[in-house]
Amino acid sequence: KHSRFAVFALGSSAYPNYCYFGKSIDTLLGSLGGHRLMEVTLGDEMCAQEATFRKWAADVFKVSLFFSCRKHQNRFIILKYFF
Repeated sequence: KHSRFAVFALGSSAYPNYCYFGKSIDTLLGSLGGHRLMEVTLGDEMCAQEATFRKWAADVFKVSLFFSCRKHQNRFIILKYFF
């Protein structure tokens, strides 16, 4: 409860239930009261999965910094210039 999360779902669009497990975990965590940092991101084995993951990881890091620093606005102002 009150936990923040982000899900990167792995799969292949060659299969009918593409990223089903990751989507299910995202739905479950949300239904249990978790707060999404961002929408579930789908990593397709057939199309640039590694590049998609790298972008997702950087985005999660930035969003996490925002939530961890928003109580301390002075620190956030300093950190935001790094991105």
